[in-house]
Amino acid sequence: NNTTFQTGNILDPLPFDDHSFDLVNIRFIEGFVSKSKWPPLIDECVRITRPGGIIRITEADNYGVTNSPAYQKITNFVLQGQHRLGNAFSADGHSSGLIPACGSFLIKAGCTEIARKAHILDFSTPMPLHDNYTKDVVIAFRLGAKVMSKLADLSEEEWIKLVDQMEIEMISEDFCGVLIYVTTWGKVPAKPEQTDQQTTNA
Repeated sequence: NNTTFQTGNILDPLPFDDHSFDLVNIRFIEGFVSKSKWPPLIDECVRITRPGGIIRITEADNYGVTNSPAYQKITNFVLQGQHRLGNAFSADGHSSGLIPACGSFLIKAGCTEIARKAHILDFSTPMPLHDNYTKDVVIAFRLGAKVMSKLADLSEEEWIKLVDQMEIEMISEDFCGVLIYVTTWGKVPAKPEQTDQQTTNA
């Protein structure tokens, strides 16, 4: 009874009153939030978080490291394409550069007590996450073929063929893949209390 769900565009002003939440949790939104949109988004998160509340961001710098040549080729195409478009924070496009940037976002937005924690997602065969992760990335790269093939300077047919090869490699018995992601969080500081100063005129 204390849970509601709401859809909207997080790139617009958030439809909540000031100081509405004790915790604002952001997870894996790098794919659709461009470089220039991050600072105003974090400012909005600060606005809707109560003083003393927490803003928490979980993101990865890349799509993981695997022994699949096709997976590595596809994810490198995507990262390099984001870099060319100016939507990456890294200097060379070999990663998104988002993990180190998250702490900077929070600091510039006025948050304090910045902290980080790393996590490992093992999607190797036959780990529990393998099947769902494989299905997710195959679907994502197929659905995004029109856009992603342009980033890679390939035809859609060439891109789909590469995704098909990736799927074959990922469902093999010797497939190995690990993704490292980081949660960064900070506290919204309490605002100094305003004291009323009375002036007595003699």
